[in-house]
Amino acid sequence: MLRKFGTEGVALCDDLEVVDARSAALSLMSDALAHLDSDSNIPASIGAHLQSAIDALWISVSRGQHSNRLQ
Repeated sequence: MLRKFGTEGVALCDDLEVVDARSAALSLMSDALAHLDSDSNIPASIGAHLQSAIDALWISVSRGQHSNRLQ
């Protein structure tokens, strides 16, 4: 299935690129969550699922690093 997205021949990237991709994803997901929260026609459960995904991704980005949010 990944071949449908043109992923064949993609080399593994180093840790810094992975963290940057995750950070970019977190930013986009946070923006999406803000849009979901501002639309009362969208069920709250959808935002809750996205928030769970954001939390899981945040843990994977900050693993081994100190969180700036808690200082």
